[in-house]
Amino acid sequence: MVVSGMRKVSQAVLGAVVAGGVLGGCTFGWGEDEKKVAEKKLGDKGTACELPVHFTPETSWEATALTRATVDRMGPPGHQGPLTPACELDAKAAGHIGFLTVWSGTKGAAAPGGSPPGPGEDVRRRRALREQRQDPRGQGRWPARRRGRLHGHRPGRR
Repeated sequence: MVVSGMRKVSQAVLGAVVAGGVLGGCTFGWGEDEKKVAEKKLGDKGTACELPVHFTPETSWEATALTRATVDRMGPPGHQGPLTPACELDAKAAGHIGFLTVWSGTKGAAAPGGSPPGPGEDVRRRRALREQRQDPRGQGRWPARRRGRLHGHRPGRR
């Protein structure tokens, strides 16, 4: 008796689910392409900071542009060679502590691997490398390393 009652209840629930799906319309992926609007990425024109690159930050992160006055108030940390901070991404809204700073600069302002060499600096480097290659022992101008005990070290004392 209990089994037949459970069958009737399960059939009624199944019928209600099927009827709800038919009347409500099954929308498994239908129309998502039309609903999808081209979302703006950080770096596009009209976003918090316009950059030469485009990326999508985490949804709950907040982007704020850094003005020239803000960068100048930072002092020396506000300028890293030819780069200046363009915007900051704050993670507090996502429940994280910290932020990311996005730096931007002009293309070709620095040599790969660092700032451009000063006057005569490149010539000195080449001369030192040439002398090191010509040295038969390969030591160049570097002094020989001392081996053995350290000077000023007394065993057993702190």
